[in-house]
Amino acid sequence: GVPVAPDDEGGSRSVWGIMASQPEAQIVETLVSMGFPEDHARKAALITGASTADQAAVWLIDHGDEIDSIAIPSQQGGESVSSIPPSLLGGDGGQRPASDPFVFVNDDLKLVLLVRTDLGMSPGKVAAQCGHAVLGAYREVAMRDASLTTQWEVAGEAIIVLAVGSEEEMRSLQGKADTAGIHTHVVSDAGRTEVAPGSSTVAALGPAPVSQIDAVTGHLSLL
Repeated sequence: GVPVAPDDEGGSRSVWGIMASQPEAQIVETLVSMGFPEDHARKAALITGASTADQAAVWLIDHGDEIDSIAIPSQQGGESVSSIPPSLLGGDGGQRPASDPFVFVNDDLKLVLLVRTDLGMSPGKVAAQCGHAVLGAYREVAMRDASLTTQWEVAGEAIIVLAVGSEEEMRSLQGKADTAGIHTHVVSDAGRTEVAPGSSTVAALGPAPVSQIDAVTGHLSLL
């Protein structure tokens, strides 16, 4: 059922009511400055329990078509939490499990590119290969989990380019990322310029939480 907390008179009231009566003002203000209507911003801050405006914005982008039909519960009667679709709250109608897509971890997302330095690619070639890697990773992740790419976009689309000294090193890190549940994409060059056909030039890891990727690539140097 809906979680409750004691009120000042010893009774109980909905935790959602408490949250609705005290929305995070800074998050609401930031969302409004992004162009979201104030009532939408207040609902997003309540429903997601987001710790940052970026996280609430992700939810608004994903649920813009539904937001007008959602009534904010309050402790002064009015709508109850049951008026919010369960799909937006989590499976139990109020106590959202950690697996719920709207329970965000306060951890930025980034996409890391591993560039092979042993191939001796020119700066222009490296730039082109990195472009292929970003597009390939983005398309694949978007097909599998569009909410992840949306969250990455809203958070600023962080991309970090790191150096690896060989294909063996790149493949080893790719394997560790795969084991950690991080999406990977490797660019195989056509071989029209500078490198042999089929050369694995750049590996993209992510987008994924910074802490998760750093556990795999934190020891590497920037290109």
